[in-house]
Amino acid sequence: MQFKNKTKLVFVLVVIAICIQACASNQIRVGWVGGSTGDRIHYVYKQFNGQESASIKADPGQSLSLLYDVQIDQGSVTIELFDPEQELVWERVLMAGESGKADLRADLQGRYILLVSGHNTKGGFDLSWERN
Repeated sequence: MQFKNKTKLVFVLVVIAICIQACASNQIRVGWVGGSTGDRIHYVYKQFNGQESASIKADPGQSLSLLYDVQIDQGSVTIELFDPEQELVWERVLMAGESGKADLRADLQGRYILLVSGHNTKGGFDLSWERN
């Protein structure tokens, strides 16, 4: 009898720990399919609440072309580009599907971070970039 109670207690504690970790991470990815390569990041999903990022190495004066194709069935998606000093250099907030291109110039040498944030969204995104 005592062994069963200990087993139940351990089970309850494990479930609580998993729930706490899931709530703390604030990342939800359901039906998440896709991938990331050197110059492209693309995913489709049934639900996405969280962030996905990619790193883009650039030199001062180098041109960066960001191409985006976003499908949104619900929620919203934010695309941001941060310079090596973590300053926001470009942002696009999308409430509906959209395709576009942003032509930018790198002011600093280093790694720029392309950040995609899903806000209780359903759909997908395909981002790619070119450096010239």
